[in-house]
Parts: sequence; C-alpha cells; structure tokens
Amino acid sequence: MSFLGSRELPRPAESLHWLVAAASKAGWSIAEDRARVCESKESMRESTETKRPEILALFHHPGLTSTTNRVLVLALSALLLCAVGFVNGYPLLYADSIEYLDVGEAIFAKLGSGTPGWLGQRSPFYSIWVRVLHRDHSLWFIIVGQGLVLSYCLFPALRVIDPKLRNSGFLAIILSISFCTSVSWYTSKLMPDIFASTVVLGMFVLGFGERVTSAFQLFMASAIVVFSVIVHTSHLPLALSLAATVGGIRVLFGGSRGSWTGPALRVASPIVVAIALMLTMTVLLFKTPELVGPHPPFLLARVVADGPGMDFLEKHCPDRTYAVCEYVDRFTKSPDDFLWNEEGVMRQASTEDAERIRREETRVVLEVLRHYPWEQARVSTFNFAEQLMLVGPTEFVRHPYIDSNIADVFPETGRDYFQSMQYEGSLPHASQVILQRGALVVSVILCLFVAWRLRDQLPAEILAFTILVVVSLLTNSLITGVLSQPSSRFQSRILWLIPLVAASYMLVWRRRGEAAAGCEPDGSPTRLAKRIEPARERPFRA
Repeated sequence: MSFLGSRELPRPAESLHWLVAAASKAGWSIAEDRARVCESKESMRESTETKRPEILALFHHPGLTSTTNRVLVLALSALLLCAVGFVNGYPLLYADSIEYLDVGEAIFAKLGSGTPGWLGQRSPFYSIWVRVLHRDHSLWFIIVGQGLVLSYCLFPALRVIDPKLRNSGFLAIILSISFCTSVSWYTSKLMPDIFASTVVLGMFVLGFGERVTSAFQLFMASAIVVFSVIVHTSHLPLALSLAATVGGIRVLFGGSRGSWTGPALRVASPIVVAIALMLTMTVLLFKTPELVGPHPPFLLARVVADGPGMDFLEKHCPDRTYAVCEYVDRFTKSPDDFLWNEEGVMRQASTEDAERIRREETRVVLEVLRHYPWEQARVSTFNFAEQLMLVGPTEFVRHPYIDSNIADVFPETGRDYFQSMQYEGSLPHASQVILQRGALVVSVILCLFVAWRLRDQLPAEILAFTILVVVSLLTNSLITGVLSQPSSRFQSRILWLIPLVAASYMLVWRRRGEAAAGCEPDGSPTRLAKRIEPARERPFRA
C-alpha cells in the first residue's frame, strides 16, 4: 500500500487528461485573481477621484472635452510655473531686463520705417517678444507667456516617456518642480534664460517623440526650438550639441538608415531656420549679415580676466596698435569690470575706441591663444568646473541700475516693483539654495535606484532623455563658464531638468509596477493578463 492509501493509480491516458483539466482550472484561477485585483484597483481609483480636490476634479468633468481639459491643464501649469513671480509681487528683474524693455519700441521703428535709434547689444528677438506681450499694459503677460511655452513643451516631453500620462500626474509633476527647483524662478524672470530648457525639451520631442506625438505637436516643438534659439546667443551652440547627440543616439541604436534620417532632419531644420532668421535680422537692423549684432567684447574681457590676455597685452602692446592697449592700466581680474564698471575699459573708452576694440576682439583673442594655449586651457578648465557646480538662484537681489531705470522704461506699472520682495531684499535665496541642492541629491539617488532596479526594462526614450540632459548641462557649463563667466544664473536655468528626469524615472517605475500587477493605469487587465485563458477540456485521445 502506498501513501495514496486505498486509491488506485489512474491509467496513463486518464492521468494526462486530469493534468490538462487541472492546468485549465489553474489558468482560470489566475485570470480571475488578476481580474479581482484590477477591479479592486479600479474601485480604489474611483473612490480616490470622488475625494480629490475640486480643482483637480474639474479636469475630469464629463461636460468638458479633452481639448478643453488640455487647455485648462496647460493654463494651470503655466500659473504654477510662475509661482515665484506671484509670491514676489512683481516679475523678477535682472539688470539686462531694463535693456530688453527699453529697445523693443526702437526695434519696431527700425523695422517699420527705418527710424534710427539705439537697438541694444542683445538679442532683438527677445526684445520683440517683450514688446509684443506687454503692450504698455503689464509685465505679467510676459512671464505667463513664458510659463505657457514651457508648459506646452513639458507635456509632450513627458508623454514621450509615459504615453498614458494623465492630467493629474502631469500637474503633480509641475507642482513638485515649481516648488522644489529653480524652474519657477527663471520662468518668472524677465529674461530669456528659461528658453535654454525649452531647447532641450523641444529637441527631445523632435528626436524621439514621433510615435506618440502628432504632426502638429512636432511642428509646434520645432517652432518653439526656433524661438528658443534666437532669443539668446548661447542657445545656438547648445542646440547644435543636442542635435549632434540626437543624431548620434539614433545612428548608434536606431538600426537602419530610415530610422534616423527623419529625426535627424527634424532636429536640424529648426537650427537652420533659426540661423536664417538671425542673419536676416542683423541685415535689417545693422546692414550686415552676422549671427549677432554689435555686442560687448565678452571673449576679450574673459581672456584678460583669466590672465593670459592681460600678460599678452602688457608684453606686446608696445609693438602693437590695438585700441585696447590704451587702457591696459584699467585691467582687472573681473570681466564685469572690463565691460560694465564705470572705471572699466569699455565705459572709459571713447565711442571710436570702443568700436575698434569690438572689431579687433577676434584677432586679439586668437593671438592670446597662440602665445598662451596651455595657460588659457588650464584656466578655462577651472572656469568650466566652477560653472558646473554652481547651484541656486542667487542673482535676484536689489540692483541700483534697476532701481533708477524701471520707472522710466516702463512707467505704467514700473513703480509696483518698489513694493516687491526683490526690492525689499526678502526673497528666500538661502533656503532655496538648500532646498534645490537637496532636490538634486535626492533626484540623482532616485535615478540611480530606479535604473538599477529596472536594469533591462528601462525604455530607450528615458535613457535618451537622460543623455540629452547630461549633454546640455556639460555644454551649458562650457559655453557660459569658458566664454562668459561662471554664474549661478547660467547653470540654474537648466539644472532643474535633473529633478524632471527623476520624475520621469518614477513614471517608468510606476508603469512597470502596474504591468507586473497585470493592470493598466485605469484598472483594466493588461494584454498579458487578458491572454491567460483556461484550456478547453477535451477527451484525451490515446
């Protein structure tokens, strides 16, 4: 007698038939279990939605169309991205903001009737943007417009990573980055700095979003990239580096030629259009085909402040006829002193000498690099490293140039600036620096943790997004730290993309968790769960 007791062992055919029936029942049991889990998730989601705040329930109102929902979500997210400006009581200003406000009308007059006037030393396109939006009424239209452009870029970028991202999830991400990163500070700032990040987001959508974005969305992303490039000269080399990165990723991992030619054309075309617009504008305004119009000699000021330029000029000025040689005694270790200080070179130079210094800038810088290549490379490397590590919005302080000019260049509401927290010096700079550094550390840890846990399951899109953000941070530090000067302003304008990458990793983590549970985000079974069906019970044929 065996451990089966008195039961007789079944014949082989009957035994196999019994195993098939048992497997069928087990398969049905698994499917039922998954269905019950999904029903439970659905009921929990419905109960949660009934308790959600009214402001979120509004976007799920049955009377609203999907287009209306999208518009409401974009509008609310734009306002969240401008939160710091609202708290401040006035759009955040920088010394350069005064010039953008001042020259817009002169640029329109020059383009319209050819009336001569001072056209500024910076991008005329951002001055046009400022002029078109404020129309002598309010500066709030400018920063809300910047919030709308950024919000419109963020939604398709996150949808590339999570095609089933819902409005509530998008708003949660916007709320988090608005209060824990520098994004709201630079969206609320009357400067083109925030458009450096829209270059990155737009390039990502154009390079990797063809599967989940419509033709209209791709067109809008391209238009936003064009605008973002032309509003600041540093954005053009940033766009070029990102376009090369997108092309490299698609060539290395895209397989056939047809899989990368389309994305390559999409990321290259807005750069070509931007260059054409920049050349056209300088011809119309200054009668010369250049990428930028008359501008301060930033590179010359940089190499002089670094030391090699100062050494070269002090040594060779006796046998050179450079205009800057007349002002060697005014050299300092600060490029700002060279350019803007009342006792500096450019402020003390006559109009003729200042123009000669600008014309001779390239020749002098090349001579410095030829005589002191290693010395300049060493200093530039330190400048690059310093720029890479700068964190936090520290430039939003009271500035005498703003105080003395804002009421003149914008008399309609300029006096309201004197009631702002920026003027009073009460903006929480120190606490924001601490908060943003903490957010960066937590974001990096989250990215590494999720990447390790999902090793072979990470979608290619999020890896591409990570690479683009890293390349943008390195390129931005190289452009601004080496060619201009290290400043927290330059790095903080795109440093908030790291927490955005972390949020993207969490979206992927959540998606993989729902897939492992056999449920879609709406509570319905996944395709894998739907394929689990009981085997049909059939008579066994020997």
